[in-house]
Amino acid sequence: MEIDYGKVVRDIRLNKGYSQKYLYSGIVSKTYAIDFEKGLHDMSVTKFMDVLARLEMKLEEFEFIANGYQSSEEITSNVLIAIATNRGDIETLRKLRTYYDTRKSKEDEVLKARLNLLIHSYEESGKRHIEPAVYKKEDVEVLKNHLMSVESWTLKEFAFFLNNGYHFDYETYRILTEFALKQLRQYNSYPDVVKIKSYLFVNFLSTALENKDWDSINNYRQDFYEVTKNTEEGFQRILCVFDFNLYDYVMTKDQNFLKNAKKIEEMCYLLGSDYHRMAQAMSDTIEFCEEVVQKGEKRD
Repeated sequence: MEIDYGKVVRDIRLNKGYSQKYLYSGIVSKTYAIDFEKGLHDMSVTKFMDVLARLEMKLEEFEFIANGYQSSEEITSNVLIAIATNRGDIETLRKLRTYYDTRKSKEDEVLKARLNLLIHSYEESGKRHIEPAVYKKEDVEVLKNHLMSVESWTLKEFAFFLNNGYHFDYETYRILTEFALKQLRQYNSYPDVVKIKSYLFVNFLSTALENKDWDSINNYRQDFYEVTKNTEEGFQRILCVFDFNLYDYVMTKDQNFLKNAKKIEEMCYLLGSDYHRMAQAMSDTIEFCEEVVQKGEKRD
């Protein structure tokens, strides 16, 4: 159901005992304010944020109130999916998937596809695969089309891609990564842009390594190295150094680079259980690169 923001603002204003003159003076005219509160007009984002500032209220709180003092279904679902995913709670993911069997909106279609892919990932995680896991094409297409239908990404799309990019075939993943990095140029002055960019590099270059895309690794090497120098998230820097040591090992066959990578792997195991998943992924990547060198595979 579409929410009438003007009427919600009116209710909040009256509850606070504010006059229209106090709330809207210098923002919109009296006539516009009256029509806005009647639901006859929308308001520009800039002016609406000015109104919220005068109400001393953040947008998140306003949306919470506008939705009947509860989180929107989309936010609630995404939070539940994130919690269940982090805990490896496949049963909760299955229950959520059943809930979306009867939903028909575009957002529900995307959520259902995400759940299908997450459940498949957990079902396959205990198996030893020589080749990458194969995901259901229809579900992957839903996620791909969702991202490609948005011409200008916001933080929501960046987060969605970071959390779901591994489902795509490598070529699609490479193209979307390039697109994401270009879109991030609009966010150069945004406080968390370095963190977002470092996550993009970490995810992509690890995948590029597994796909023997040596050119992409080399092309992004300097950018990846620079962006992780100042990030507050230390593990991105760890993965940066790890990946490039393995890249240099494959390129030169120099065992010193392999030893450096194995030292990082060992350190992650020593850091405790929170780092064991990352350490195991490092072990698999090291094994992969050793096989590449042993087979004498060369860069194209």
